[in-house]
Amino acid sequence: MSEQRWSALDAILEHKAAKAGVRYVRVNPAYTSTDCSVCGHRQPMPLDTRVYDCGNCGMVLCRDVNAARNICARAYPVRGREGREETSPGVARTNFCQETEHPHGVERKQTLQNSMP
Repeated sequence: MSEQRWSALDAILEHKAAKAGVRYVRVNPAYTSTDCSVCGHRQPMPLDTRVYDCGNCGMVLCRDVNAARNICARAYPVRGREGREETSPGVARTNFCQETEHPHGVERKQTLQNSMP
């Protein structure tokens, strides 16, 4: 997709969000799918690899879910004790972006444990 098209899409999304009274946050997407959302370890991998298996902390998760968590943590950084933004992955885990319950009532922790090999 060309830069012009991304800019047009961005403008449309910003307009629609403002109209709906929703906050619109731009996030740099660089490395969101290759950085571990738990420990921050960067692990280059080919696009056809769909499961993120962190070589540092051992977290195993769908690559897209890992990227979504990183995007959410960048959009809504956790505030530290002195009011500064703390966006390191370990801190971001306590962010509201990290759901504790599955929308259908199944605890996320349980769901992740059951999906691991």
